[in-house]
Amino acid sequence: MKNYFEHLKKKFVKDFDFIIESRELDEKVLMDRTKYLLPHVATKLGKKEEDIRRCLTKLELIKTPVINGYADTQDDWKTFQIYMSWGIMIFLIKMIKLFISRMSVTNGKRIVDEAIISDQEMIDAAKRLMLAFWGWEGTFWQARGIALIDLTKSQIELSAYLLHYAECFILAHEFGHLIMGSCPETVEKELYIASAATEDRNRTFLESLRLTKEDRKRALEEWPKELAADLIGLQLCLEQRDDNIGRIVIRSSAEFLFISMLMLERFSEKYTGESYWSYMYEIENKLKHPPTGLRLDFLHSFVDRSNISGESHLGRCFRQWSEHILSTL
Repeated sequence: MKNYFEHLKKKFVKDFDFIIESRELDEKVLMDRTKYLLPHVATKLGKKEEDIRRCLTKLELIKTPVINGYADTQDDWKTFQIYMSWGIMIFLIKMIKLFISRMSVTNGKRIVDEAIISDQEMIDAAKRLMLAFWGWEGTFWQARGIALIDLTKSQIELSAYLLHYAECFILAHEFGHLIMGSCPETVEKELYIASAATEDRNRTFLESLRLTKEDRKRALEEWPKELAADLIGLQLCLEQRDDNIGRIVIRSSAEFLFISMLMLERFSEKYTGESYWSYMYEIENKLKHPPTGLRLDFLHSFVDRSNISGESHLGRCFRQWSEHILSTL
């Protein structure tokens, strides 16, 4: 196994110019991820990479149990800050290992790696992780999931790629807000698609909530921006690969993020007996982000014109597993 980790390190250096290190997630890890996105952000904005890097004055982890991060600016995007959820990043690491542990890997002709984690082990681990995320039981960082040593070599490699691109997508979403804020004319199509594709559904959902007319209007103005940032973020990530398999993994990684967030929301509803988003909107008045299910459905409807045949079966598989886990709790 030690030799395989050395092989994996070399593979990541070759594919990403990225050195795998064993360390807790911190801002430095996230800054490392930005270098894969900045060339494509710079091209979109018609600027130099170093100029955008200079404008990013803060990249900080929020260490409270929140699902979403956000980008902020005080000077009309001349400078900007990104705040990301430490919890969701750690949850991703643990849940990717958990889901991949149930996968058998084939070479196209035969199974080369069998799943070795039982269905009950997966369900029990998922419950521990979700309880710990919300602070209801145990310490989140120490919550026991699936040990890396329990995975096969192929599972470890796929986990590493999914995690890399999921982390890139979270950052890319925030860069999408930068592009919309500082150069909106370059993403008019994405904003139009986001607005047109979801307006009726947004309006119907909002009318079911106990919100003022002004709050509903504010949400209808904000939500298309979030959906457009998802679409722009996915496109920025897809710029990193021009091969079909790589683009499918990127698409699946983005969907896995939303599937993980959706699991946490639905588990919270089961545990507390109240709707997560109704609470966020009606009690907390946090209207910036649309429901995660809406974001997942919107992203899943995206057609990758460079890889039309590469439908994201992996993302659908992850979603089915998540629904299976939640149905048993």
